[in-house]
Amino acid sequence: MKQWQIIKTILYTLAGIAVLIFHDSIMDFVGYIVGAVIVAYSVDVLIVSVIKKTYIGENLFLFGGLIHLFIGIIIFIVSDDLVKICLVWAVWSIIREGKELSESIHRLASKKPSLINAIESVVIIYMSFSMILEPNSHHAHLHVVLLGIELILEVAFPIANRLIDGFIEKRNARKEDKSQDEEELLSA
Repeated sequence: MKQWQIIKTILYTLAGIAVLIFHDSIMDFVGYIVGAVIVAYSVDVLIVSVIKKTYIGENLFLFGGLIHLFIGIIIFIVSDDLVKICLVWAVWSIIREGKELSESIHRLASKKPSLINAIESVVIIYMSFSMILEPNSHHAHLHVVLLGIELILEVAFPIANRLIDGFIEKRNARKEDKSQDEEELLSA
């Protein structure tokens, strides 16, 4: 799993940077780019499903990956119609960010930092609703830029969460060791 995370981090980061650099040029074939990103995302979910052997259950990785794949195929089918691209893309973003918002709220409820991730999800959901209300080239272009940022954050947030969780575990272990030492001193 660790090797897949490294590969994913490199690919998502490079894709995000490329989207940010070439955002104007991407607009000419936005349906194909967005469709490719959604299909790549679905393949990622399916690979994780196979690696973790979580085909069914609470997280539904297999079926979630298949649904994302289906949405990516729809984007390819409607790739000549910007309005349809915007509508399908916005729905996909809302579905994906809803899951991420749920994970962020779970982390916050567990007293783990995740506020920035939660805020990012809320902003993307709001922007997706605005793209549904006004599916035009302006919103599509704005979402292309957001897509570049999201691709980078897709791998940055989990890395930050692992680092923060490790720091918290070490801090709690030090506190526990210190309290045990104090108890030993008091009992002596």
